[in-house]
Amino acid sequence: MVAAMLLCSNSAYSAENMQDTTKNANNYIEKLNGFILDYLKQTPPIPDSLSKASDILINLSKDTIVRSYVARYLFDLFNNSSIMGMEAPAIHIATNYILNGKIKGFSQEALMMINLFVEFNKSSLIGMDAPELEMRDTTGQKVSLRNIKSNYTIVYFYDDQCKVCKADMPYFKKALLNNRDLGLSVFAVYTQPSEKKAKAYIKENFSDLNNSGINFYFVSDSLLESDFQRKYAVLATPQLFLLDENKKIIGRNLKGESLSQLLSSLKNKSDKSVVELVDFFDNYFEEYNLSDSTERKEAFGLLFEKSKSSPKFYRDIFGELYLYLRFNSEPSAQSSMPFMVKNYIEPYKNLWEADLKIYNDIIYSASLAMRNPVGEKTTDLKLFTSENMAMRLSEINADNTILMFIDIKCKICEVYQKDITRIIEMNKSRDIKVVLVYTGRDKTGFIKYSSQGNPHYIWLHDTDRESEMFDKYDLSSVPTIYLLDKEKKIIAKDINTITLEKLLK
Repeated sequence: MVAAMLLCSNSAYSAENMQDTTKNANNYIEKLNGFILDYLKQTPPIPDSLSKASDILINLSKDTIVRSYVARYLFDLFNNSSIMGMEAPAIHIATNYILNGKIKGFSQEALMMINLFVEFNKSSLIGMDAPELEMRDTTGQKVSLRNIKSNYTIVYFYDDQCKVCKADMPYFKKALLNNRDLGLSVFAVYTQPSEKKAKAYIKENFSDLNNSGINFYFVSDSLLESDFQRKYAVLATPQLFLLDENKKIIGRNLKGESLSQLLSSLKNKSDKSVVELVDFFDNYFEEYNLSDSTERKEAFGLLFEKSKSSPKFYRDIFGELYLYLRFNSEPSAQSSMPFMVKNYIEPYKNLWEADLKIYNDIIYSASLAMRNPVGEKTTDLKLFTSENMAMRLSEINADNTILMFIDIKCKICEVYQKDITRIIEMNKSRDIKVVLVYTGRDKTGFIKYSSQGNPHYIWLHDTDRESEMFDKYDLSSVPTIYLLDKEKKIIAKDINTITLEKLLK
C-alpha cells in the first residue's frame, strides 16, 4: 500500500504495527492532500501559475515516493478537472516529470495513456495559436481556417451518428443566435468520410441559420490528411473550440451551454467597453472644437494613427465613434460625422474584413444621415393638410420650427408630442412652430389622429408619396426630430425632447 510506504519500508512489522502505520500514513496523505489543495487555492487560476505551483509542490520533498505521489495527484487533479484550461498544467507535469522518467512509479499502461493525452492536447491549449486546418468544403473548394476573417471563429467537429451532437445541437444553435452580433464564423468539420451524409446533416440541422448573419464553412477531410484528430484532440464528438480574431484559442472542450456562457461574457465585456469608450470620447473631444476643420482633422487623425495597427482595436474605436457622432446632441459632433466616415472608415474597408456587415451598415446608415446635414438648409417638401390642402415646408414662417416625422401607431411619438407641448408652453413668448409629418399611408387614420391632437400644431401628410420624402430624408425610424432656424437651416437633427428643450433655452 502506497500509504504505508510513505512512512515505512520495513517488512518485518507485525500486523498490528502495520495497521497503526497504515492509519498514520492515511492521516499523513489526508493532510498532504489538504495542504496541496490549500496551496492551489492561493494560486491564481491561470495555467502558467498553476504549473509553477505544481513545480514547487512536487519539489518540496526529497523523498522520491512522496514526490511521485504529489506528481500523480496533481496530474489526476488537473486532467480530470471540469474547469477549462486545466489541461495545460497537466501536460506540464506529464512532460517535465512523468514521461521523461524524472518521476518513477508509473506502469507502462499508465505511461502510454499519459503520452496519448499529451500528444492529443499539447497543440490546442488555451492561449495557443490555433493549428492550421485546410480542408475542402461541400463544393470542393479548399478553405483555410487561418484565412477566415472574423471577430470570433468556432471550430466545430461533428459526426452525423453522434447522439451527443444531436442532443447538444439546440444549445449550440441557441449560443450562436444569441451572440451573432459579436461577429461569428463557424468552421464546421465533419469527421466521417461520407460526403452524402454530411450534406444531409447540414441541410437538416443548419438550413434555418442561412440568413442569421453567421458565416458557416462546412468542410471535411475524408483522407485524414490534415491530422485534425491529433491537432485538436478529436477523440470524440462534438468537440468545440473558440478562437479570437487572431486565431488564438480562448475556449476548448466546449458544449453548447458553455459556449453560450463564454460568448455572453465576451459580449458583457464588449458592452462595458462601449460605456468606457463613450466616457473616453466625452473627455477626449473636450480638448477639440469639432466645428473647426483643422481641429476636427487632428482629433480623428490621432485616433486613427493610434488604432490602425490593430484592426480589431480600430473597428472598436471607429465603429463606436460613428454611433457617438451620429446620435450626439451637439451639432458640431453631428456635423463632423460625414467627414469622419469619408476619411477614416470608407477608405479602409480592408480593416473591416472580419466585420464587413458592420462596415456596410455604417456606410449605408451614414449615407442616410448625410441627407439634410446640420448647418444646411433643409430639403423642401410639398405635403398636405388633413383637408388635403397643399403646403410646403418653406412656406412656414417662424424663428424656429420643430419638424417631427411620426407614425400614428408609434407610442414614443405620443410621448414626444406631450413633451413638445410642455416645451412650447415654457416658451410662449417665442416664435416657435411645430410641424408633425405623418410618414404612413393610412389617410383616414391620420385625419382622425390629427383631429385629437394639439390644434396649434401643423399636421401634414403625404399618403400618396408625391413628395419623395423617403428619398430626401432619413426616415428609417420614427420619431425623428429636426430643429430649424428662421431660414430653415438645420440647427440639430435626430435629437430627443430632452436635447430639444436644452437647445431652446
